[in-house]
Amino acid sequence: MKVKVNITDGGLREALDRVRGNLQSAAELHQAMAHGVEESVRGHLLGLNARSRHTGYYAKASRSVESKWSATEGLVIIPHRGVALRYYGGRVTMKDRLLALPTDDVPVRGDERMRPGEMKDLAFVPNRKGGPSVTVGYLVEGEVKGKRTVPKRGGKLMYVLRGWTDHSPDPTVLPDQDALTAAAAEAAEDYLAASLEEGGLA
Repeated sequence: MKVKVNITDGGLREALDRVRGNLQSAAELHQAMAHGVEESVRGHLLGLNARSRHTGYYAKASRSVESKWSATEGLVIIPHRGVALRYYGGRVTMKDRLLALPTDDVPVRGDERMRPGEMKDLAFVPNRKGGPSVTVGYLVEGEVKGKRTVPKRGGKLMYVLRGWTDHSPDPTVLPDQDALTAAAAEAAEDYLAASLEEGGLA
């Protein structure tokens, strides 16, 4: 997503014109704007954490937000895995493997639900509904009988095994365009006003 800011204040526009001719000042301006947008994105993601109360996914995404800048642009990045998928949507597949989707009964350890390989005594139950299906089978609580692990009587469903998952785009993962533009504009105006007061752009 690109954010463009228009400075309308006469005095600040003059300051902006001087910034454009000074690479160091231009980089500092973009730094200020990137930090403004970074804080907006960070706060927004943290506010979404109630969606992931067991795993703290959005809190971790918030902590991952970082920014970069140069004389020509500012850039805000969210490197936490899965944020782009949630925002843009798409299909997830794993080469030569199935996706194991945990249920709410899978324990949380270290702010993440445990993976099948970390669990003991899981039994495989194939999907017997017939016909082609993205759901291949299930992993349920099991018990060892002889050399086999079989489903435990009354055992809980722990994972759904699928060949792929499709995800719809969710634009609410990020602040909207107006909010990001406002954050960048406020930061830019603060920088230009402070520079004028200090005489740094004279």
